[in-house]
Amino acid sequence: MNNARTRDQVRYVCEAFDELKGKVDVISQYHKKLIAGPRKKIEDVKYELMPSLAFINQIKKANRRHQEITQKAIELGVLTQEYIAEKYIKDLKKKDEKYSATGQTKLLQYPTITRESK
Repeated sequence: MNNARTRDQVRYVCEAFDELKGKVDVISQYHKKLIAGPRKKIEDVKYELMPSLAFINQIKKANRRHQEITQKAIELGVLTQEYIAEKYIKDLKKKDEKYSATGQTKLLQYPTITRESK
């Protein structure tokens, strides 16, 4: 984002979330929590996103299709379990390299997003 002020950045992000909520129907709702510092300056913003039911259903269908296609490919001999395992291990190593800091051997700790029931 190329907005100079934090308030402008927050407004820009909220506009993007509103678009995902209204036009695209990816999220059903979102909440923002402003973390203010001295003189009410915005230091950080935490967002909580809830996916829409339509989006959840799309993801479940896509995962089911992927599983069916993979199973068919295995049955036809196009894919092997060994190839899938090797690819999975290679992807894990790429993610490990991506999220580890230079000179460190352990992964960086990023905040996790949890779904809380209300």
